Amino acid sequence: MRRAQACAGVMHNLLGPSLRAWSARQEKQFRKALGPLLGLPPKERWRLVAEKVEGKDHRECAAHYKLQQILEREAAEGKKDA
Repeated sequence: MRRAQACAGVMHNLLGPSLRAWSARQEKQFRKALGPLLGLPPKERWRLVAEKVEGKDHRECAAHYKLQQILEREAAEGKKDA
């Protein structure tokens, strides 16, 4: 969990407060847009995802995805240790 917190801190410093400010609506838009685009090259994928998420740019979408991956990995590792 410490690794995820450290990563979140670094991303927050890079992107500012917008990293924390994901509404439920934006999260839903993000997940809906991401699914069919996972096979695309990253630059194109995040540009297209950002077009579907109100108020977020491609950098914010990419960072959000990376943070979600880290948190999911941390949660899975925590379940293994329990």
